Amino acid sequence: MWFRFTIRLRSIIEEIMRDIMYEIPSNPNIEKCTITKDTVLNGAGPDIVINEEKLVRKPIIKKKRQMPENQDEKETA
Repeated sequence: MWFRFTIRLRSIIEEIMRDIMYEIPSNPNIEKCTITKDTVLNGAGPDIVINEEKLVRKPIIKKKRQMPENQDEKETA
């Protein structure tokens, strides 16, 4: 019985989140997304809070380590 409830709950959440799980990562200004009772029961859209002044993080670019040009130089940790 508990297993069936869990599966049903999961399918409801996946259905609600299907569209917004693609929308949210593509908009860096979205600060908060709230799933309300109205969203679940009536199919209304979630409450999305957008902050236009939010600072967007730049992706971290990892630099490759360079090996010493001279093979006599030993790398120390």
